[in-house]
Amino acid sequence: MVDIESVKARLLESVRLMEGAIDHSTPVIDKLDEAGGQLAGVTKGSGHDQAGEALTMLNGAKDRVEEAVNLARGAIDEANAYAEAL
Repeated sequence: MVDIESVKARLLESVRLMEGAIDHSTPVIDKLDEAGGQLAGVTKGSGHDQAGEALTMLNGAKDRVEEAVNLARGAIDEANAYAEAL
C-alpha cells in the first residue's frame, strides 16, 4: 500500500512537470504571435485565398497552444487541491 506522503510527492512532481510544460509553451505562443504579425504584414491587401488561410491556420495553432496552457493550469489547480485534501 502506498502512503499518503508518497502520493503527495508524486502529485507535486506532476505539478512541477506541468509547470515546466507551461514555461516551454510561453515562447511558442510568443513566436506564433510574432509570425502572425509578420504574415499579416506580408499578406496585407492580398486577395489570395491561401494568404488568408495561412493566417487563419496560424491563429488557430496559437489558440490551441493557449488553450492547452489554460487546461494545464486547471490541472495544476486540481492536482494541488487534491494533494492538499489528502
